[in-house]
Amino acid sequence: SKPINMDTLPNDQVLTVLESMEYIEKHYDDKIDFKNIANKNALSYSSYLRYFKKLTGTTPAKYQTKCKIKKYNSKTIKTTYRSN
Repeated sequence: SKPINMDTLPNDQVLTVLESMEYIEKHYDDKIDFKNIANKNALSYSSYLRYFKKLTGTTPAKYQTKCKIKKYNSKTIKTTYRSN
């Protein structure tokens, strides 16, 4: 599914997704308990996944993988550039 306008979700759910995206970006290399994130925000795991996917177009786990790849590619490019 493609991302939707943030105005279609309640502000608290948008905030939950944005905060979890920020957390994932900072802790991309760690094991993240997405169920715990949902619980801390008084959401069921399925609701959290649904809101995350509606807002981003992907699941939290896939977003974490994208962050890992982005960071890895960034490090590889810097290393390659420095060695040339």
